Amino acid sequence: MEQWKPLSLSAFWQNQANYYKTQDKSIWQETPHTVTNNAFIAKKMADICESISPESPVIEIGSGIGEFAYHFCKHRQKPFEFLCTDYTKINLQKLESLQDFNNWRYAYIHFHQLDCLNYQPIPVKASSFPIFIFNYVFDTLPHDGFIKLANNNIQTVLTCDAKNSADHDLIHLSSHHKLPFRTEKRPIHPLIEDYIKSHWESAQQLTIPVGALNALAQIKKHHPKAIILFNDKTCQSPNALSYQDGFGLQKEGSVSCTVNTHAIRHLFQPDFLLETPVDPTFDLNISTGLLGWGFAKNETRTINNAWMAHQQNTIYDYALINRELALEQSKLSYPLIKRLLIQYNHDPYLFLNCTQNLYHHIHISNHLLHQDVRRILSKVKTQHFSQNDRLIPAISSCYRIMNDISSSEALMRTYSLSNPKDYFYHKEMAQLQFIQKNHEEALAASAKALLIKSDCKQMHSLHSQIKSMAK
Repeated sequence: MEQWKPLSLSAFWQNQANYYKTQDKSIWQETPHTVTNNAFIAKKMADICESISPESPVIEIGSGIGEFAYHFCKHRQKPFEFLCTDYTKINLQKLESLQDFNNWRYAYIHFHQLDCLNYQPIPVKASSFPIFIFNYVFDTLPHDGFIKLANNNIQTVLTCDAKNSADHDLIHLSSHHKLPFRTEKRPIHPLIEDYIKSHWESAQQLTIPVGALNALAQIKKHHPKAIILFNDKTCQSPNALSYQDGFGLQKEGSVSCTVNTHAIRHLFQPDFLLETPVDPTFDLNISTGLLGWGFAKNETRTINNAWMAHQQNTIYDYALINRELALEQSKLSYPLIKRLLIQYNHDPYLFLNCTQNLYHHIHISNHLLHQDVRRILSKVKTQHFSQNDRLIPAISSCYRIMNDISSSEALMRTYSLSNPKDYFYHKEMAQLQFIQKNHEEALAASAKALLIKSDCKQMHSLHSQIKSMAK
């Protein structure tokens, strides 16, 4: 018998957790995680933590592949206690083995497995209150869905795990995965019902981040005084209408039309919640926020001043730039690209998002511009983080486009010692060797790239060209 249940209790969320538990770091290429996992954002958060309370232990929830932790620790000026946590044990074991963390290992960085939905306190040495960092995590925790109809009638979105369920609509998770759903008038917690009625328009769909609320409630239970510093996606204004047929979920598991900070402010009711401004004209935003509880009024004023001094819209501006570049909706001029890279300390993640625009300018550029590009590339290379397999091929491709084949070849040969299994590496190597008419090596590299990403039409085309030339 089919069992219809709220979205937060559906198998979808567990399947998503299992997916991230069993896959390697390449899955992060499917999500725009570099928007918040980069040197600039990490430095801003490190500065804020140091200004508020340099003695506080910092606990990162959901460390992923460690980019944020690496840059955060790199920017802290004095020793402090940093706890790198993740849901999956295998992921933490990989993080612990990285040489990038050798400067801080055993001194003040530690690794712990943690499920924030079943939070258990981690013993820390510091006596001050903890600072928790949720970097792009809230949106991946379970949500409940609702649709508000006329006359304040609210319907709950229910899902079913049965594949051939009758009498339902479909949430399209991707081109291959669909989740059956229907709506019913079911009892809703009065607080949530009041919140929906007072904050949202008729006929609008919305979600409540019950997972985030649950995680915060558990942390508050164990820590009477704490701060949460977070980056999160899609923080829509309550006045921004988002009408849609049916109900939507985005590819990486985030529920569309999320209202995380609004729900947290009104349902969780922290002592304070500070956040960067959100532009309601965009359907996707990155919001950086800071909330806390257990602080006296004078302490709250100090925290607010520290936040304002470091925030100054720069985190929001950076996230917006990244978002535009990641979605390839901007064609930026070279002077702007150069200025951004310098302003954000030659951040490799911003560079990666700029590369398509950069390639365009290199193609039509002169010798003087090439000199500028080379200076940028040398700076970006010094910011390299060992787990980022896209960076070296991207730099190599810039050299290749400038017809500096020797620099491109030297760079790729140097990093081939690590025996990379990454698509971007093999793709760049195939292109580089094809230009040099090393057809046998080009063919081998393109074949490896296709093994990793078999549905890439561009790679199939290049592979066919190499085969015809090799004959």
